[in-house]
Amino acid sequence: MKHTPGPWHESSTGNHQGLIVSENTGDNIAVSYDKVNAQLIAAAPDLLRSCMRVKELHSGYWLSHSMNTTKEIKDIAILINEATAILERAIYEATE
Repeated sequence: MKHTPGPWHESSTGNHQGLIVSENTGDNIAVSYDKVNAQLIAAAPDLLRSCMRVKELHSGYWLSHSMNTTKEIKDIAILINEATAILERAIYEATE
């Protein structure tokens, strides 16, 4: 992928904005024009890593267990499929 690898953290600009900064390089990654959003943006690499792990687990598990499940597990599978589609779209757009 072509994004800046994490971890990232939020840094204050002294006003209502927040900077998202690479912990490895100190480079500015993004500016949040509302400081309350900066921590969520800074969490993106960790969220991506977690989603990719769920996707890996999902691929192996649901192929072998999808026919013998409760409604709750099927609902979870639907949510994982939705999250996987969003993840794959983000990865595709980041690599173009």
